[in-house]
Amino acid sequence: MSKDNKLYTLVDNVIGYTNSYFKLFADKNGKISYSESSISDLSKIIKEIFKLNNYIIETEQYTDNIEVQDCLENINKYGNKITITESNAKNLDVKKAVNYWENIHNYGFKLAFLIAEDKEYYKEEN
Repeated sequence: MSKDNKLYTLVDNVIGYTNSYFKLFADKNGKISYSESSISDLSKIIKEIFKLNNYIIETEQYTDNIEVQDCLENINKYGNKITITESNAKNLDVKKAVNYWENIHNYGFKLAFLIAEDKEYYKEEN
């Protein structure tokens, strides 16, 4: 597999932003202290996760990797739950929305880690 610089950049963004996020907002037990600032940063990470998710799907990469496919499915599942429509706007629950964002973040970080861990990914083209 040749090195895909766009994929590398997206993976690097998700991992780097996540590391910074936890350094800034997590206590020693890893529990996030939610504030306007932490939600704003989480929103930026979620955007990067969706870029990574969409890029992998559009370029049809990792189609035979069950763990990657599971992450993609869960990111899309929770992404659909946070999409605001006229019918679900009345039932909007901020706690549930943050929980969905956390799930997207967890699966997105796992997705980025799985790709970064892929040894073939780091080999240069011969």
